[in-house]
Amino acid sequence: MISVSRTAAAGLVAVAAVSLAACHPPHQVDSEQKVDTATSQKAESLASYGATTSASSATATSAAVADETPTIANCGAVELERPTELTLDCQGQDDVLRNITWDSWEADMATGTGTRNAQQPEVAISLSNPQVVNGVLAYTDITVDGTAIYPEGN
Repeated sequence: MISVSRTAAAGLVAVAAVSLAACHPPHQVDSEQKVDTATSQKAESLASYGATTSASSATATSAAVADETPTIANCGAVELERPTELTLDCQGQDDVLRNITWDSWEADMATGTGTRNAQQPEVAISLSNPQVVNGVLAYTDITVDGTAIYPEGN
């Protein structure tokens, strides 16, 4: 009887040892510094967002962006080309240009007309100061009837 219980005990100890070894890899060193694990990430936070993968990517990206016609980012919407509406107050969403007709959309400036908050007469709109933002060439300044507008800051 004693030999059976000794064999069972030895087997139980062996199973426990193997189980513990699986939980703790050899040469593991615990660290005092703990790091949170990310569960999600926005694509635009990555350094490579909007970049090309050619051999000379910095030169190729700059050259490609320089040859592009700019777009406009407006209250979360990105890469808009010739939009028919622009929001002038991203927080309140109560100041909007509608029915925009673009007379020109060039490398340095875009000009057009539209109605502001559905009121007449039409207002003059210009987009200017193209800059590379997240790898995309975009107009960064908006003026309405000669007055600078900052949609993100309203």
